[in-house]
Amino acid sequence: DELNIEFGYDYLFNWAKINLEKGDTEKGLELLNKALQLVKDNNDPALEAKISRDKGVFYSRQRLKNEEKLALINFQKSLNYFKNQNQIKNAISIYLIERGIISCYVKQPNYSADSVYYHYDKLRNILKYIQNPNLHAFYLCTYGRELITTPKPGTQSISKNQYQEGKNNII
Repeated sequence: DELNIEFGYDYLFNWAKINLEKGDTEKGLELLNKALQLVKDNNDPALEAKISRDKGVFYSRQRLKNEEKLALINFQKSLNYFKNQNQIKNAISIYLIERGIISCYVKQPNYSADSVYYHYDKLRNILKYIQNPNLHAFYLCTYGRELITTPKPGTQSISKNQYQEGKNNII
């Protein structure tokens, strides 16, 4: 039954993330592989997009340079599907993808502030469809941190107004 397969996938994937966060990468990879085996015969584009998003999350949390590239590839693949779907219905998936892309960019040395601020704008636009206050708080805190630490595109330094905006977002 497809619903049981997807439930099993979600269960294994979430345990894979938990093990990765605990520092047990080997167990996390083992669980991820089991989850992927459950859905290997899947032909549903929506589930494929979800799997790509989840792979992106998993790879980005490993914090390895090659994994960051894989994360961005998977996030983009997933985003390509969701951007052509109902954004209201898929707001949380789009949010998670954009947040993942930002996370990958800011981990890179000498990252492009243009790209980061572009994806923060996309996050802000999708938030109007999301009621979860934790996602709004996460956005405000991370965007505030970005404003405090990185000049906006087209500027050489952080202005007092930009700094104050960042501080207000965090507090």
